[in-house]
Amino acid sequence: MRGDESLANLATFDPRPEDYRQDISYSTYFRNTYINSRCATAPILQLYMAANMYAFSSDHDYLPKSPADMFLDAFLITTIDEHNCQIIERYSWPGYKQKMDV
Repeated sequence: MRGDESLANLATFDPRPEDYRQDISYSTYFRNTYINSRCATAPILQLYMAANMYAFSSDHDYLPKSPADMFLDAFLITTIDEHNCQIIERYSWPGYKQKMDV
């Protein structure tokens, strides 16, 4: 609705400020603003595709390991030491109810 309580024609409706209506870079600015925001649940984010992780890995080939390998190592998915193995085993026992002293 407009200030005069009348409805705008949807074919010509543009909620952007006058300065940005003809700016060809505004869509990129808008996209970057919402993608880089801290609000992960913003509905507008559903309009944009996820990043290409293969391209991300090849763009960051200066790292000692690939980003995927760094993720797997950080969450102990591919390598695990004896101490963490014992912790996982204790939590996996049936009937284990009490807190562990680690």
